Amino acid sequence: MKKQRLKAVAITTMLSAGALMGSVAMADQTLDAVLKAGQAKTTLAQDSQKRIDRLAQETDDLTQEFKQQNKLIDDLRVFNAQMEKQVAKQLVVIQELDQSVEKVTVIERQIQPLVFRMLDSLEQFVNLDKPFQVEERKSVLPCCALTRIVQISLFLKNSVKCLRLTKLNLLMAAQLKPTKAPCQLMVKIAK
Repeated sequence: MKKQRLKAVAITTMLSAGALMGSVAMADQTLDAVLKAGQAKTTLAQDSQKRIDRLAQETDDLTQEFKQQNKLIDDLRVFNAQMEKQVAKQLVVIQELDQSVEKVTVIERQIQPLVFRMLDSLEQFVNLDKPFQVEERKSVLPCCALTRIVQISLFLKNSVKCLRLTKLNLLMAAQLKPTKAPCQLMVKIAK
């Protein structure tokens, strides 16, 4: 009986060992499947993180570019405002030059009668003065007066030309419109 018991225990042990080996093999296959699934999920997560990092970098780059463009726009607005003020001041100067040209023209018309009145006063003074080289003094008076009239007329004409040239230069500078690029505007003004 002992032999049968021993046989039964041996068979049971063998069956248990076989079952245990079978379940270990099955557990090993299940563990491998779980590990492979975990590895696949990790790989997918790494790929997703790389995409997220790339998109985050692109977003940061676009944000920086947007900020730079906004800064440039603000700078150009300030520059354009300054240029508009400068042009407005130049237009005021142009109006003042126009008024000056009108005044010079009026003065030019008034200068000749003034010189003739002065000449008459000088002749009257010479006539009323003590007789000291009267003929020489009377002969010099018309020549001096004429020379002064010509000199004053030339001076006034040159002043008008100068005022008109200044006005023309200001008008040309005022016609330059402020642009997006300050450098381009400065080149136009320099030319």
